[in-house]
Amino acid sequence: IRDKVELLRSCLNSIIETTTECNFEIIIVNNSSVEQSTHNFLNNLERKSSKNITFKIVNFYGEFNYSAINNHAFKNVTGDVIILLNNDLKILTKNWASLIASYALRREIGCVGVKLIYPDNKIQHAGIILGIYGSAGYSHKNFGRNDSGHSNRLNYSQNISAVTGAFLAVKRKVWEELGGLDENNFPVNYNDVDFCLRANGLGLKNIYLPLIQLYSKIHS
Repeated sequence: IRDKVELLRSCLNSIIETTTECNFEIIIVNNSSVEQSTHNFLNNLERKSSKNITFKIVNFYGEFNYSAINNHAFKNVTGDVIILLNNDLKILTKNWASLIASYALRREIGCVGVKLIYPDNKIQHAGIILGIYGSAGYSHKNFGRNDSGHSNRLNYSQNISAVTGAFLAVKRKVWEELGGLDENNFPVNYNDVDFCLRANGLGLKNIYLPLIQLYSKIHS
């Protein structure tokens, strides 16, 4: 995060309200926030850790580098499943975490992604397909939330080229084997695509799960 406490609060509340069956450690990387309200919120948050949810605040200084930020966060991870999660998302699906884990922990699975929806109920992300826009792009972007898509693809769990780093679940073992995100060649864009393709290179499948849905860019 960099300030924008209201985004973070909404995201965290959605995690807490939709999850009852899993233990979480939530690692928030503070990338040079300057507002006092942000520091106050983070300081109070660490004290709210409980048996089921642990909050960790780590600092990352310098220019924005999405890959480096997440690699830095990984140094504090103790769990078996890692989820990269943008602060402008709001989880809508109840008990989503056990379903994510059931896929991510399978031996043959690399990265797991979900359906992201804009506030106007149009689709932002339903998997990434290579070749769109000359490189890679979101499948079925701007289709309606309840549309079926080509051959009902929007409604079926399926193998996909890649998934967005806005929400990307992966086994700890795979993250370690791939060495995390490529912060030198892909500091901002396409680091998620590169990571997923490298997972493919290990013989692993990337999966899109339409049953798990989140609102994206909820304040824009």
